[in-house]
Amino acid sequence: MTALDSVSSSVLQLLHKDLLMVDPSGVLLFATGIFSEYKVGSFLSDVLPALSLLESRDNALALCGPVQVNHVGAMVYQVIPLTEPHNGGYCLLFQQVSDHNVLQKKSEHMQQLLFQSEKMAIIGQLTASVTHEINNPVGYVHSNLHTLSDYVDNLIKMVELLSAADTTETPEAIKHRFDFDYICEDIRNLLKESAFGLEQVISQIMSLKDLSHTDDGHFQLASIEAGILSSLNIVNNELKYKAVIHKDFAGLPMVECIPSQLNQVMLNLLVNAGHAIADHGEIHIRTGVQEREVWIEVQDNGSGISDEHLSRIFDPFFTTKAIGKGTGLGLALSLNTIERHHGRFEVTTKPGYGTSFKIWLPVQQPAAPSA
Repeated sequence: MTALDSVSSSVLQLLHKDLLMVDPSGVLLFATGIFSEYKVGSFLSDVLPALSLLESRDNALALCGPVQVNHVGAMVYQVIPLTEPHNGGYCLLFQQVSDHNVLQKKSEHMQQLLFQSEKMAIIGQLTASVTHEINNPVGYVHSNLHTLSDYVDNLIKMVELLSAADTTETPEAIKHRFDFDYICEDIRNLLKESAFGLEQVISQIMSLKDLSHTDDGHFQLASIEAGILSSLNIVNNELKYKAVIHKDFAGLPMVECIPSQLNQVMLNLLVNAGHAIADHGEIHIRTGVQEREVWIEVQDNGSGISDEHLSRIFDPFFTTKAIGKGTGLGLALSLNTIERHHGRFEVTTKPGYGTSFKIWLPVQQPAAPSA
């Protein structure tokens, strides 16, 4: 064991008492705590045959198990993917099953923090776009109010002149002097334009509210397509200069879901689609119903995903984006959200031609098992 390995082992033991580290093929690299007797170089399937690494590694953010561990009994565990310097592999953290409820609550709380962190990261990336979407209509509403103020002053003066007993001008001449016909027409236009601008601001604020709202993690009936439109509203200024957006909505039924979490999934997919397009392209958003499931598809004609990266796109913290463009948590959390909704992802891609992410969701969540 090298000096670096010794330091790494000591740090790991400080972080967690009972853990195993294995390489990608399941060979034991390190063991501590109750696993100290396990021999380095043996296969995980030999020492813990009840543990399926293949199934567990795809759900890195959740507690797995329980599994029986020799004389200790039932334990639950978490799987954390490793990168360099071990050329990949996994770290398995174990806890007594008696602590399962406490651990589950901690895990759920951590996931909620990750969701909120990812929301803030996305909003941070889109700050300039969101600010433009709000500032632009606010700017011309502000300008319109100045013009309307001048018009009101002129109309007041005109009414005062028309009401004056000693005026020598005819009413037609007074109206002509103050350009009455033009003012009446322009007032209507200014009010209509200002109302439209304020509706844009309200829509943008409501979309941000939809994204930031936590729903307390409760499932409820909601319109998936309305959520898509909210997500589009937030990312619109980011995408409109890069892609033509095509919407093909089937008119989905109300779906039992956690709306804000699905909105965040849609926002992640739309932002990723925009990043995949170098200059200018197209993004298609489609929805459909098949028996008791609905599906949502986001397809772009951008750069596509290479074969070497395709198998890792849902791994936590994996990203090919430049620093500041992504956290590497977007798709991992999206997958976690869809699985929590008892749904699934389908990904099709071709390098140089684009990518399609298709989400399948049940219209109604399955009933919770009775205690």
